[in-house]
Amino acid sequence: MSSVYIKHAQIPDLTEIMKIISQAQAMLKADGSPQWQNNTDPYATIHRIAINPDYAGQHLGKIFISNLISYSYQNGIRNFRIDTHQLNKRMQALAKSSGYVHRGKIYVSEPAVNHEDNARLAFELNL
Repeated sequence: MSSVYIKHAQIPDLTEIMKIISQAQAMLKADGSPQWQNNTDPYATIHRIAINPDYAGQHLGKIFISNLISYSYQNGIRNFRIDTHQLNKRMQALAKSSGYVHRGKIYVSEPAVNHEDNARLAFELNL
Protein backbone atom coordinates (compact mmCIF):
# COMPACT_ATOMS: atom_id res chain seq x y z
CA MET A 1 0.00 0.00 0.00
CA SER A 2 1.29 3.45 -0.85
CA SER A 3 1.73 6.16 1.77
CA VAL A 4 -1.47 7.77 2.95
CA TYR A 5 -1.52 11.39 4.03
CA ILE A 6 -3.79 14.40 4.16
CA LYS A 7 -3.08 17.96 3.13
CA HIS A 8 -4.83 21.29 3.24
CA ALA A 9 -6.65 21.78 -0.07
CA GLN A 10 -5.72 24.78 -2.19
CA ILE A 11 -7.57 26.45 -5.06
CA PRO A 12 -5.37 24.67 -7.66
CA ASP A 13 -6.61 21.36 -6.18
CA LEU A 14 -10.27 22.20 -6.92
CA THR A 15 -10.42 20.49 -10.33
CA GLU A 16 -9.16 17.19 -8.91
CA ILE A 17 -11.38 17.51 -5.83
CA MET A 18 -14.46 18.05 -8.00
CA LYS A 19 -13.48 15.01 -10.10
CA ILE A 20 -13.39 12.88 -6.94
CA ILE A 21 -16.75 14.29 -5.82
CA SER A 22 -18.24 13.46 -9.24
CA GLN A 23 -16.96 9.90 -8.92
CA ALA A 24 -18.51 9.66 -5.44
CA GLN A 25 -21.83 10.95 -6.84
CA ALA A 26 -21.76 8.24 -9.48
CA MET A 27 -21.08 5.55 -6.87
CA LEU A 28 -23.92 6.81 -4.67
CA LYS A 29 -26.26 6.83 -7.68
CA ALA A 30 -25.22 3.29 -8.60
CA ASP A 31 -26.00 2.27 -5.02
CA GLY A 32 -29.50 3.71 -5.40
CA SER A 33 -28.85 6.62 -3.03
CA PRO A 34 -30.37 10.04 -3.82
CA GLN A 35 -27.59 11.73 -1.81
CA TRP A 36 -25.55 14.29 -3.78
CA GLN A 37 -27.65 13.72 -6.93
CA ASN A 38 -29.48 17.05 -7.18
CA ASN A 39 -26.82 19.55 -6.16
CA THR A 40 -23.57 19.59 -8.07
CA ASP A 41 -22.67 23.13 -7.06
CA PRO A 42 -19.66 23.38 -4.77
CA TYR A 43 -20.21 25.07 -1.44
CA ALA A 44 -18.11 26.53 1.35
CA THR A 45 -18.74 25.76 4.99
CA ILE A 46 -17.66 27.86 7.95
CA HIS A 47 -17.21 25.74 11.05
CA ARG A 48 -15.34 27.98 13.46
CA ILE A 49 -14.62 31.67 13.81
CA ALA A 50 -12.79 33.21 16.74
CA ILE A 51 -11.86 36.85 17.21
CA ASN A 52 -9.46 38.12 19.85
CA PRO A 53 -11.63 39.64 22.64
CA ASP A 54 -9.38 42.73 22.64
CA TYR A 55 -11.07 43.62 19.33
CA ALA A 56 -14.67 42.96 20.39
CA GLY A 57 -17.34 45.32 19.13
CA GLN A 58 -15.54 46.22 15.91
CA HIS A 59 -17.71 43.89 13.76
CA LEU A 60 -14.64 41.94 12.66
CA GLY A 61 -16.65 38.72 12.48
CA LYS A 62 -18.92 40.25 9.85
CA ILE A 63 -15.92 41.60 7.93
CA PHE A 64 -14.25 38.19 8.12
CA ILE A 65 -17.34 36.38 6.78
CA SER A 66 -17.76 39.02 4.07
CA ASN A 67 -14.15 38.51 2.98
CA LEU A 68 -14.54 34.71 2.97
CA ILE A 69 -17.68 35.01 0.84
CA SER A 70 -16.02 37.48 -1.55
CA TYR A 71 -12.93 35.31 -1.98
CA SER A 72 -15.01 32.16 -2.48
CA TYR A 73 -17.39 33.91 -4.89
CA GLN A 74 -14.43 35.01 -7.02
CA ASN A 75 -13.46 31.34 -7.17
CA GLY A 76 -16.85 30.09 -8.33
CA ILE A 77 -18.53 29.25 -5.01
CA ARG A 78 -22.16 30.42 -4.81
CA ASN A 79 -23.44 28.39 -1.86
CA PHE A 80 -22.31 28.96 1.71
CA ARG A 81 -23.19 27.07 4.89
CA ILE A 82 -22.76 27.59 8.61
CA ASP A 83 -23.85 25.39 11.46
CA THR A 84 -23.67 26.43 15.09
CA HIS A 85 -24.82 25.27 18.51
CA GLN A 86 -28.30 26.43 19.42
CA LEU A 87 -26.86 28.27 22.45
CA ASN A 88 -24.35 30.20 20.31
CA LYS A 89 -26.51 33.30 19.85
CA ARG A 90 -23.57 35.41 18.68
CA MET A 91 -22.88 33.16 15.68
CA GLN A 92 -26.58 32.91 14.88
CA ALA A 93 -26.83 36.71 14.84
CA LEU A 94 -23.67 36.96 12.72
CA ALA A 95 -25.00 34.43 10.22
CA LYS A 96 -28.37 36.19 9.93
CA SER A 97 -26.81 39.66 9.64
CA SER A 98 -24.58 38.30 6.85
CA GLY A 99 -27.61 37.17 4.84
CA TYR A 100 -27.71 33.50 5.84
CA VAL A 101 -31.11 31.84 6.20
CA HIS A 102 -31.91 29.31 8.93
CA ARG A 103 -32.63 25.97 7.20
CA GLY A 104 -33.16 23.60 10.10
CA LYS A 105 -31.35 21.48 12.63
CA ILE A 106 -28.62 18.92 12.15
CA TYR A 107 -26.89 16.63 14.62
CA VAL A 108 -23.14 16.11 14.90
CA SER A 109 -21.48 13.01 16.20
CA GLU A 110 -19.56 14.18 19.28
CA PRO A 111 -19.48 13.05 22.89
CA ALA A 112 -22.39 14.73 24.67
CA VAL A 113 -24.42 14.49 27.85
CA ASN A 114 -27.64 14.26 25.84
CA HIS A 115 -28.72 14.10 22.22
CA GLU A 116 -29.68 17.79 22.01
CA ASP A 117 -26.15 18.82 23.00
CA ASN A 118 -25.22 17.57 19.52
CA ALA A 119 -27.86 19.71 17.81
CA ARG A 120 -26.65 22.45 15.48
CA LEU A 121 -28.70 25.09 13.71
CA ALA A 122 -27.95 25.04 9.98
CA PHE A 123 -27.77 28.25 7.97
CA GLU A 124 -27.32 28.71 4.23
CA LEU A 125 -26.58 31.58 1.86
CA ASN A 126 -27.11 31.17 -1.89
CA LEU A 127 -25.79 33.86 -4.23
